[in-house]
This record gives sequence, C-alpha cells and structure tokens, in this order.
Amino acid sequence: MNPKFQQRHYEIFAAFCQNIAVDEEDFTYPSIHLDDLQQRLATLFREDNPRFDSSRFLRACELGTNIRSRK
Repeated sequence: MNPKFQQRHYEIFAAFCQNIAVDEEDFTYPSIHLDDLQQRLATLFREDNPRFDSSRFLRACELGTNIRSRK
C-alpha cells in the first residue's frame, strides 16, 4: 500500500497547527480543540503510513518548533 501523504504534507499541517490563533471570545464557528485536531491528524497520518511518527508530528505542531528538524 502506498501512503497518500508525504513528509511535506506533514510539515504543512504542522505549520498550519502552529499558526492557528484561537480567540475563544470571538470564535463563532463550531469549536474543535486544537489538541483534538492534532491528534486526529496524527491518527489519520499513522493509518495512511505505518512509518509515520505521531509523537514527532505532535512536537512539530508546538508553536516555535523547527518543523523540519530531525528528532
């Protein structure tokens, strides 16, 4: 089975997660907690690619983290 996603996709999603600004007082859309979104993405990527490193992805989602760093 060939994965649908590649490292560049993981990096794009991690950057997206870093840049989400949540203002709970002005948030008018149905809410999903950022942690939940990150966990769901990690699960999706792990199901797509058994070699995907969920913990590395979740660390890369943290604000200020060097997304392209190796461990």
